[in-house]
Amino acid sequence: MAEENPIPKEDDFEIRNELEFLIQSGRDGMVSLRTIFQASLRANLWMVLNRKLEPGDSLSKVQSLMATNEEGEQLLTLFTGKERCEGFLGKREGYEYPTPFPAPMLLDNMGENMGLVINPGLPVGIQISAEGVKTLKREVGRGWLENIPEAPEGDEQQQIQ
Repeated sequence: MAEENPIPKEDDFEIRNELEFLIQSGRDGMVSLRTIFQASLRANLWMVLNRKLEPGDSLSKVQSLMATNEEGEQLLTLFTGKERCEGFLGKREGYEYPTPFPAPMLLDNMGENMGLVINPGLPVGIQISAEGVKTLKREVGRGWLENIPEAPEGDEQQQIQ
């Protein structure tokens, strides 16, 4: 029996939150990368980890699912919702723990020469090189972490109405 593909086709893909809507709008040329980046800073993003985080654990105790772009740069792999992680769980041995984090914390703890990819392989995804991440952080300003509104409560971002 053939393995079922958990990644939806573009025709079957349903946008579920503000960030996905903005990523799609960016692909259509309606919003800038800077707007998408700023929206991501207000979001809870999901990482797939190699072990479950316990209360009080630091990020240094776990490893996140990573990708590599065509230039060989490491990319922090993030998702816009828990359901977006499902097609990636267990694809790499031990990476089975989807975990939400406020985006500013993730971006602040990223390696200096690391890019990011949001929703890899999905119809609404985006990849930003390490240089692009540096540029966007600089454009948003030095106080970028202090000026970001808090992420929504709970597991999900604000839903599109």
